[in-house]
Amino acid sequence: MSRVPRPAVSTGSLRNQYHASTSSTNGAQTKAPTPNTPSGLRVPHSSTAKRAPSPRRKETEEKSSTARLSLKEQIALRRAEAKKAQATQNNSGGVLLSTFGGDDDLVVEKSKDVEEDVNDLGRWSIRETVERARSTGNFNISSRSLVCIPSCLFEVHLGVTPKPLDSVTEPDYPVDDAPKRNRQNKQQPSWFEAQDLMVLKARSNEIVALQPELSFFGSLKVVDLHNNRLSTLPASLSILACLTTLDVSNNNLTAIPPPLFSLPALATLNLAHNQLTSLPFSRFNDPVDLPESVDTGAFFQPEVSRAIKPLPNLHVLDLGHNKITSASIDTSHLPSAIKYLTLAHNPLGKSQDLFTVLAKLENLQEVHMEHTGLTNESFIHRPPVKFSRLQLLDISETDVTEQAVRAFFAESPRSGGLSFQITTAPPSPGELRIAVGKKVVREAWEIEAEKNYLKKKKSFIRADTDKQPAQTGKETREIEAEQGLTSEGGHRRVHVAATAPSTTASQPKSAASRPKVVEKEQWEIEAEQGLLTEGGRRRLRAQQAANAAKASTPTDPAESRSPSASPSLASSVYYDAATLTLTLPPSAPPTRAHTRAFSLIATPQKGRTPEDLLVPAPTLPLAVIAREDFATKLRVLNLSNRRADPTFSFPSASFLATPQSTAGVLPRLDELCLEGCALGDTVSLSQEPEGGGAPVSQRKGLLELLADAFPVLSVLDLSYNTLTSDGLSSSALECFLVPSESRRKGLKVLRLRGNRLTALEAFESVTELFRGNRQVPEWRLEELDIRDNEISKLPVTLGLLPMDVLLVDGNTFRVPPRKVWEREGTKGLLSWLRGRIE
Repeated sequence: MSRVPRPAVSTGSLRNQYHASTSSTNGAQTKAPTPNTPSGLRVPHSSTAKRAPSPRRKETEEKSSTARLSLKEQIALRRAEAKKAQATQNNSGGVLLSTFGGDDDLVVEKSKDVEEDVNDLGRWSIRETVERARSTGNFNISSRSLVCIPSCLFEVHLGVTPKPLDSVTEPDYPVDDAPKRNRQNKQQPSWFEAQDLMVLKARSNEIVALQPELSFFGSLKVVDLHNNRLSTLPASLSILACLTTLDVSNNNLTAIPPPLFSLPALATLNLAHNQLTSLPFSRFNDPVDLPESVDTGAFFQPEVSRAIKPLPNLHVLDLGHNKITSASIDTSHLPSAIKYLTLAHNPLGKSQDLFTVLAKLENLQEVHMEHTGLTNESFIHRPPVKFSRLQLLDISETDVTEQAVRAFFAESPRSGGLSFQITTAPPSPGELRIAVGKKVVREAWEIEAEKNYLKKKKSFIRADTDKQPAQTGKETREIEAEQGLTSEGGHRRVHVAATAPSTTASQPKSAASRPKVVEKEQWEIEAEQGLLTEGGRRRLRAQQAANAAKASTPTDPAESRSPSASPSLASSVYYDAATLTLTLPPSAPPTRAHTRAFSLIATPQKGRTPEDLLVPAPTLPLAVIAREDFATKLRVLNLSNRRADPTFSFPSASFLATPQSTAGVLPRLDELCLEGCALGDTVSLSQEPEGGGAPVSQRKGLLELLADAFPVLSVLDLSYNTLTSDGLSSSALECFLVPSESRRKGLKVLRLRGNRLTALEAFESVTELFRGNRQVPEWRLEELDIRDNEISKLPVTLGLLPMDVLLVDGNTFRVPPRKVWEREGTKGLLSWLRGRIE
């Protein structure tokens, strides 16, 4: 029996050899056993499924292995690692290698994160929106200035490339080089998880035509295309059997394809604000031409489900603001399920046949026909009149009278529930509300208060009429009790009074018989004087002026300054001597007040005095103001909300030529407020004639007229009027803003808020003064307010104007973005505009 020879090395050397054999540069390679180790000796070895070493042990092994490598080997190792990392980087990143002088010479540039696919408005791009619609079934591309539905929608969802439109050049929507299939740990849906497109919203774009392939989305339920530029609709939309809502309002449609009237599930159809002239419901069975991309010879054909009668499930039909007449509506095939019908602002004309058909609709609840030119001829009685479920018939702002409507429903079961008072409360069961004439919507409590008032008034009248017979039927003892004759003292006093002189005896009798004075309210006094209407107040002013002219005839301008011809405005009610401010009362309620119409008798206007009724009606009664004693020192003139008569009244030319008027009609006027006066680009100017007679009227530009009349003006407030960009001329702005050596000083504050301005090109002529010249002598403009207008673009030259305040909120432009002035204010906005000047 042979003995196995003992190895020459000890156990400690075997352990060292094991560690040396298992350690490598990358931690994965193993060395062969040393020659001194016997082949039959079991030595621990690394397994394929061994546990990963701890981080501390791994660092220790790496340091020990690296320390045994030479410098060249370390550099070669780092280069190999860098090449391996560079091969795995995407196109957006990379590895930069410099000269390897040591461990610190290697510079690795991290790849930049892929930017999120969003635009400046925080919305996903078109391509990303199409991809996300596969998961939600909702595709919303509103307000993106698109000219058509993106073709990538058909390519991604249907795998179909639509035929290019002839009138549209569609931009390209490129696919990302590295599409984000795992955004926020949410993968794109698989083919069996994708949702069919059910909602398509493309409102407020520039779409001029639709692809016929849109009908391939058979699951579409809602299509919103309002506020675009569509002139036609593809007839293939009639095969969308699931479509329930179609909104194509505010477009340029002149006709509707008749096959669209065969949609079986359509419940809401909005065709308002178009150019439609007819509704051919009877042609709903016209053939439909499928798109050319459909293989009509294939074995499987797309199923087309069409209704057997026009729009069988239509409940809401809006046809307002078109050019439809009653004769152009095919009433014989009118959809029978309509509940809400709107035909407002259409030239319907004679509609006798239309009302006959509408009366037979069992589900009809509301009909709106205001501003349609209807007359009483449309309500000729044709029994039987049904309207079984009708709750509201709006024929306001037409020539139809209440008597004609009552005669129309005289023999109808609905005659007992007629109501001609429109309220905000829902109608009661069996009530039929009809709006005739001028439409006034009142609250329910207003109608109830008016009924109570009339009931109370009738009770008072009845009580007065019943009192007279009761007084004649009094007994003798009742009369003696009233006269105080039931006692001996009463008889003695009557005897003494009878023997007294007649003069003294008549005094207590007259005092006793004197009627009680009834205190009247202000509206009652105005009603007795006929001052509840504008015509009555105008006649009163004319009568007072005629009486004043007869009393005194002025011979020179100094005498003409007497306030006898008009009510004095120097009263403390209007003129404040401390601040030199004149405030005339508004002739209409303020713009932000209650806008419903009230009866002046039931609810008189609060705060109005009889003196307010005598103030001249024109918005700017300069002919009256200029003749007051304070005219030469007036500093502030407040004419807010004087909209009843938007005209200017100027004195005669001879008065304007006087020495006190050489510096303007009001030589020291510093601030003029014309807010909410309904002033347009031009204003009617009424000037007093020289020799007397009727005033001479003419129209002049508003800004030019104000610049000539008030040359020293510093603050001008024209907010909430109807000024447009046409009235904002360059010459008028130069008169206001640019100082002159003769008279004009230039404005400091110009407020144009709440008007109808669409462009600011008129300011470019003023900004030319600052091009290459940062300072203009005596320039005074500090504040410009152009909020709440319709300005679509800010001229970059506006940044040249040295202003402290520039308010631009509430407009339609998108450049510059809102964050520019919200973060940096006026200075930042002007600096941004100056930076864009070429």
